[in-house]
Amino acid sequence: MKIPRFIPAEVSELEPFVTAGVFGSTEVQAVTTFVRAAASQGDAVTRDVIIAAALAVRAPMHGHVCVDLGSIASTVVGNQDFSSGALTDDEVDSTGALAGEEDAGLDQDQDSTGDPVLDQQQLLDNLKWPDSKTWMKNVARSSLVRVVTSGDSASDSSIDLATQLQPLVVEDGRLYLTRFWSLERYVAADLLHRSQAATVEEEEQTSDGVLPSEEFAAAEVTRLFQESGGPVDNDQLQASLAGVHRNFVVISGGPGTGKTTTVATFLAGLVSSMQPPAGSGSNSTNQATQRIALAAPTGKAAARMTEAIRKAINNLGGALDPEVAKELGELDASTIHRLLGASPGTGFRHNPSNPLPHDIVIVDEVSMVSLSLMAHLLAAIRPDAKVVLVGDPYQLASIEAGAVLGDIVGIGSGGGAVAGTAPPAAIAESVRVLTTVHRQGKDSGILKLAECIRQGDADGAMEILKGANEDVIWVDPTNPDHKGEKIQAEQDLKHAATKVVRAAQGENAEIEKALEAILSVKVLSALRRGPTGVDHWNQLVENYLRSEDLKGYSDWYAGRPVMVTKNDYLNGVFNGDVGVAIAKEDLNRDDRFQVWFERAEGNQMVEATRLDQIATQWAMSIHKSQGSEFEHVVVSMPPPPSRILTRELLYTAVTRAKEKLTIVATEESITEAIKREVARSSGLAARLANPTS
Repeated sequence: MKIPRFIPAEVSELEPFVTAGVFGSTEVQAVTTFVRAAASQGDAVTRDVIIAAALAVRAPMHGHVCVDLGSIASTVVGNQDFSSGALTDDEVDSTGALAGEEDAGLDQDQDSTGDPVLDQQQLLDNLKWPDSKTWMKNVARSSLVRVVTSGDSASDSSIDLATQLQPLVVEDGRLYLTRFWSLERYVAADLLHRSQAATVEEEEQTSDGVLPSEEFAAAEVTRLFQESGGPVDNDQLQASLAGVHRNFVVISGGPGTGKTTTVATFLAGLVSSMQPPAGSGSNSTNQATQRIALAAPTGKAAARMTEAIRKAINNLGGALDPEVAKELGELDASTIHRLLGASPGTGFRHNPSNPLPHDIVIVDEVSMVSLSLMAHLLAAIRPDAKVVLVGDPYQLASIEAGAVLGDIVGIGSGGGAVAGTAPPAAIAESVRVLTTVHRQGKDSGILKLAECIRQGDADGAMEILKGANEDVIWVDPTNPDHKGEKIQAEQDLKHAATKVVRAAQGENAEIEKALEAILSVKVLSALRRGPTGVDHWNQLVENYLRSEDLKGYSDWYAGRPVMVTKNDYLNGVFNGDVGVAIAKEDLNRDDRFQVWFERAEGNQMVEATRLDQIATQWAMSIHKSQGSEFEHVVVSMPPPPSRILTRELLYTAVTRAKEKLTIVATEESITEAIKREVARSSGLAARLANPTS
């Protein structure tokens, strides 16, 4: 059995773990640096510490903030693939292996079974882990580790030089890299301060001691809900009122529960309360909206947030003052990085020394926000400003370390029944959960399936898939009896593609119709490559279009759905944006195409030659689909075993469907995905539950 890479003698203890695929070059190099630094101080580092340090380095690479040494051995062996769900489709190939990951040294020789998964499992089973009963104690004695007890409030500035050189921290049985321990502690302290400050203020006020503007804003919010034309969702109303009365609010809920409606009504009531008296000549409404910031983690999510807020404002109709509606309709969401003034190599322009000028900061799709980005964001927001976090904690989490929204809502650390989750006690009053779905009816198969997935009920999910639901179709690709359903799904996709191309052709191209048709049917795949991947479905459609003389052999053709894969601030398009190619003239040349993107304020055109970071998007990855919705969603899942199959992945895919859902996957794939819940190790929930932690 060969070793996939050179391992320095100082950390030779890592050799079997590298061979088994637990550690890679990053962990080996980092731990080697730690060990050599300790040696320069005359300190020897034991095997227990070396393995623990490698795990601490590895943890953030898989989405974890910290490591529980007491359970890590059984967790790694049980998962086989070590995946925490932090992988993107671009990092996983058709076999489910990490892109660029070496073969863990498998020679496929006489000792090999020929099955990489079984070979890897055998290697894992043979690993000799430190004794879990004494492991943490041994680690805590190392000069590389700083031991922190609960309630230790010492600031980093008070730590002496020797402590600053310690790369690891142990606290309450959790092992951290020092950087992530500091980030977690900062986020917890900031959120606790914002929550507790509001609570203390409420306790000091009498029943008639609310500020007039706050009282007026609450009355306006209530009026807007009552005059909106439909039944009042009390959860939405109470969440909006919490936004008025508190400086920190989290609005959580699944798709269709009215998160955007809640935010828009809260803003409308707040801004309405700031209007000047008639004839005063003041323009405080405009000033108020200038003090509001809307943000999201990605450009696509920011664009959808802008569109959704404007639509919700329009839905308030005559109940809202036209001037307020006009001002709110001009709000634009930006990415969090752009809001903070990110600059390559120099960090963020806005920070505690140069805070954001806004009085209200609202962040959507918070499930995708990492611990590090959340820390930078909170640090840049004034302590007296309102912070509203919005999102669905059951969707895919950030690619980077942390599950901040899940920790805040009470599900982030994994495990446990969904029904028993609750937000940490110290911030519970700031968390508002919306449960009533307004997008689909109560009899919706999509809604029932999503709930079974969320609850981890694989049997219930399969019962729905095997039942008679008009809006949910199951296609088992290995079952000949399902051949008709698979053909129908492919035909639906081909029909939608034909509509897009025909609408985009000729001098009288119908841009709006083409953009609408792109959203009618969409394949969402767990992988990029392979027989179930994005590339396969894109090729299927383009081969069909070519056979119908609707496209040539060029990458560019009228009707091509173009997805931006990297933020492009110069052209005003962002990662995840989808547009349609329109021919300027009836010539099949790349420089004769324009790409049109749907925008709330009017469709945006970019010359095709100015776009380089793009991909064809008849199908897209599930990760890229977050924040989007489509009339008919076709979910394509690989067969097990695949490290990308998780409950969060399937839930995210299913909840993108508005009217119809087709799942193309074996029963084993679906069951494995539902049963594999992403459990990210973190101490944030514990810190928020107990302010002394």
